Amino acid sequence: MPTELELAGRLGAALVLGGAIGLERELTGQVAGLRTHMSVALGAALFGIVSAYGWNEFAEVRAQTNVQVDVTRVASNIVTADVQGPDLHSRLAELAELHEVAGVDVGG
Repeated sequence: MPTELELAGRLGAALVLGGAIGLERELTGQVAGLRTHMSVALGAALFGIVSAYGWNEFAEVRAQTNVQVDVTRVASNIVTADVQGPDLHSRLAELAELHEVAGVDVGG
């Protein structure tokens, strides 16, 4: 298990890299710019960290019981959400922020 500082470094790297991609898109006038890409990158990093390190205690308890849980349901519902419509950019930004918050909720 990495230290909290290492995990924070991973989240920071995701923000920087997502921000670099978003800044490039914003400078070229494309939709889904800086904030959207930073949110998506942070959310993806949170889900990665939680899926790798956040379920150890739960897995031990689950092995002793007959409980079946699908921890990927939140992420799959966000990814497959309906983003069609006239206001696509704001809906994508909203979904990116939802993805980030869901990562925090799953990890908390």
